[in-house]
Amino acid sequence: MALSRVRVGVGLAARPLRKLDFLTACFKRPRYLHHFLRTGLSLYIEGAHFVVFDEASDASEDVPGLGLASTEEVCRSFGDLRVIYVRNPTNIGFAKSLARYHQDFCAAEYVALSNPKDEFISRAPISSAIAKLDADPTLSFVVFPIRQVDRKS
Repeated sequence: MALSRVRVGVGLAARPLRKLDFLTACFKRPRYLHHFLRTGLSLYIEGAHFVVFDEASDASEDVPGLGLASTEEVCRSFGDLRVIYVRNPTNIGFAKSLARYHQDFCAAEYVALSNPKDEFISRAPISSAIAKLDADPTLSFVVFPIRQVDRKS
């Protein structure tokens, strides 16, 4: 996964900066999303937030520990301000959600694009990636490992 430096626009300059936003667009994958958020939040990466764009999904899925839950219910179940839930009015896709993020929600110094099927492995490589970007303003992005969960088992 790549961690990129954000170019903050004029309209966003007054917003307080978070350190890192993990962006994901989710449509009909609450079970995967729950696992993604659980593994990411458990790392306690300082300044990291998880911005979830719900692509107007109306599906609920059996989520371990929650039962039948929608994308919104999964996000709310954590009761954590680091999870930022944004519902799109229709399924606009990841590219338009990314544009919407940069126009309306971007308040982070760095951003990482993610998939609800991703699973965090360790905090160390992410912290190292942040440190590299902090230390060298000429870098635009760095890469760190992440695992993808490909089945419901």
